[in-house]
Amino acid sequence: MLDRLVVDIYLSTRDGNVLDRHKFYSTDKSQVDNMVPRTFRRSYELPKGTTRIAFGYDGKVRDGGSIVLKKRGDTIEHGFQHSPFR
Repeated sequence: MLDRLVVDIYLSTRDGNVLDRHKFYSTDKSQVDNMVPRTFRRSYELPKGTTRIAFGYDGKVRDGGSIVLKKRGDTIEHGFQHSPFR
């Protein structure tokens, strides 16, 4: 189960100075097979000096049943993240 996924888009200069950041996609407590839509339509105004875009993400997945099972230790959880500027 995908508990959380947040994808950010970063707009930056050639030397890595971040000019702006936007939340590109966010979901909470969704089964991976039910993540809809799988296509995106977004428009962002580019700040003057933007030469690069990058994506960062943060999320958590788990394998196993419910919160009750988690209390018994029967659920495996894994958090993951990536930021192009950390």
